[in-house]
Amino acid sequence: MGTEISVVYNNLPGASRFITDWGVSYLVRSGGRKILFDTGGNPVILRENLRRLGADPEEIDAVVLSHYHLDHIGGLGAVFKPGLKIFLLPLFPEGFKERLRSEGAVVIEADRPRPVAGEIWTTGEIKGYIPEQSLIIKTDRGAVVLIGCSHPGVEKICRRARQAIGGKIYLVSGGFHLGGSSREEIKNIIQGLKSIGVEKIAPNHCTGSLALRMFMEAWGDDFIHLGVGETVNIDDIENREIKE
Repeated sequence: MGTEISVVYNNLPGASRFITDWGVSYLVRSGGRKILFDTGGNPVILRENLRRLGADPEEIDAVVLSHYHLDHIGGLGAVFKPGLKIFLLPLFPEGFKERLRSEGAVVIEADRPRPVAGEIWTTGEIKGYIPEQSLIIKTDRGAVVLIGCSHPGVEKICRRARQAIGGKIYLVSGGFHLGGSSREEIKNIIQGLKSIGVEKIAPNHCTGSLALRMFMEAWGDDFIHLGVGETVNIDDIENREIKE
């Protein structure tokens, strides 16, 4: 099956039968593992979108939380179970971490790049005015980088990802936090990502409409629309086999 990435929760519309809501969650299926990156803001919506995707919340192997904002952690209850591995940043509130531990979760503080499962890694904490971590999936085509909100900057995140695992970056997807940015600021970021060698791009969530249009123009056929409910198989991405 290769590596499949599904957008389970997002405010960017995608497949019509899925619920659209502000936030982010990706389901990564790779090497027999199922990893959830962020959980959106509402557990009811997350659970329902997982059901519509045909994914069992009980089969999630681990959850990686990018940062402590409600639209990224609020849906955690939909998949929580004793023994669940939860990767989060050391700066998450101690009360939050202790509550998870008291309910049986295995809390792993990602202060540096480290493996999550198989070929799936976290970047570890990336400093910024709001620190974050991102998810890296090693594939035969290069690294796939999934981003929550890009608070430290999408370029900085991509450089950390490339440094962490080496090789090229094949695909970057997630929120780029450019909703209030000027055309010139967005242009500079596009140039920076091009210089890093990002081959394909699939922004959503907090990227902003102007930035979405500019990324689409800059990447052309290598721009991929990934809204809620859409799934892409990395092995078939050249054929644009995006499932709904």
